[in-house]
Amino acid sequence: MRHPPPPPTRSLATLTAVLAALACGDATGVDPDELAGTWRATTAIATNPADSSQSDDILALGLSVTFIIEASGRIETRFELQDIVSSDTGTLTVTDGEFAIFIDGQRSTGTISRRDDTLTMDIITGVEWDFGPDGLDEPATLFLVMRRDAQSSNP
Repeated sequence: MRHPPPPPTRSLATLTAVLAALACGDATGVDPDELAGTWRATTAIATNPADSSQSDDILALGLSVTFIIEASGRIETRFELQDIVSSDTGTLTVTDGEFAIFIDGQRSTGTISRRDDTLTMDIITGVEWDFGPDGLDEPATLFLVMRRDAQSSNP
């Protein structure tokens, strides 16, 4: 049985950068004011693009992911594993259905869509994850489905 890995600092920082992608939008119809609220991941799958048989259900490993998005486009991302919490803020641009996230000089890109209070992201660059017991992060893609808390929905 595989045990949840300790939260590698670099992996969490990279995930933080990637998840900041939900902050802004234009051509996709995903605008910051439509995203305002608190979002919690219901699905988070990291996959090795060089070997798609290597994937991890991040939530099943015990990691929870939450973002708090303001209508201005500011986002706070929170990752929790047991009693360890990591949070960060960032910015995002969206052009022609693709996004770019910038946090601490790192850039991540992918696609984003929203239907009611469900947000789906497929992050294809700028993510790293440790797929094995070696403690080394490898390039990854990250598929996320997030649900907005009912009390934080934007009318």
